[in-house]
Amino acid sequence: MPKQIGRPQSTNPKADRITVRLTEDEQKILQECAKEFGTTSADVLRRGLNLMEVEKNNTYARQLLDGMLLLDEYITKKNPDLIKKQKGQVKENFKWYYESIEK
Repeated sequence: MPKQIGRPQSTNPKADRITVRLTEDEQKILQECAKEFGTTSADVLRRGLNLMEVEKNNTYARQLLDGMLLLDEYITKKNPDLIKKQKGQVKENFKWYYESIEK
């Protein structure tokens, strides 16, 4: 048998592709997240998919994410400084929760 040349085959190949159209704001957020986490845009989207799976299976996680979306809506409508502070607290709580369920 001839020696195989090239990269080793993956046990879980990523063969399926999707195309997503983003607004400028969504693209900016995606790029900022990729930079913040030191990863690619594709990995940010995969992580988001994993978070949606957690949300689907856990009502507490769903409530936290729903709260984040609600705060995002109000950031520009009400007192932005107070809401940004609250949003930061919710993010920290969610981060703690997410890390606790990964263990």
